[in-house]
Amino acid sequence: MLHPPPTALARHRFFDRRRVCPVACLCPVACVCLTALLALTGCGGSGPRTIEVRGTVTYQGMPLEGGTISFFPTRSYEGLPRRPALGQIESDGTYELTTFANGDGVLPGEYTVAVTSLIGAPPLTAWEESPPKRESRIPRKYNTFDSSGLSATIPADGDGALTLDFELQ
Repeated sequence: MLHPPPTALARHRFFDRRRVCPVACLCPVACVCLTALLALTGCGGSGPRTIEVRGTVTYQGMPLEGGTISFFPTRSYEGLPRRPALGQIESDGTYELTTFANGDGVLPGEYTVAVTSLIGAPPLTAWEESPPKRESRIPRKYNTFDSSGLSATIPADGDGALTLDFELQ
């Protein structure tokens, strides 16, 4: 493809040094404004406000030795997303819930709660053909949201950390 000689480009109005393109003048201004806007607002929003939730899970009066606790939203407050929260149950039965980032808490709303605690399976080398069935430390009814009978309400106006303890029978 042949390119026009430099003199032909000079005659075009966008390349004529005597005439200034209005868009070219705005480009540096727009870049400065965009940079300032990003600096003031940040790249990522802080997201919805979460409430720190922690507590203890016990079974027959004793701390549950490990497992997972899950909060599944049944109703959220207007304008807030419906997002589940999870927590690892430690060997002393304590947990701390996470929704977006580790330990950040839970969005306000109403939740059904499920608890899972399985006894460890033997190492892979001990398996014969299929993985062994893992036994639950607690009745299996607590493993699903539909049958656990556990629920929690996280208030939108809560200040500080909320402690929710669950006693499983």
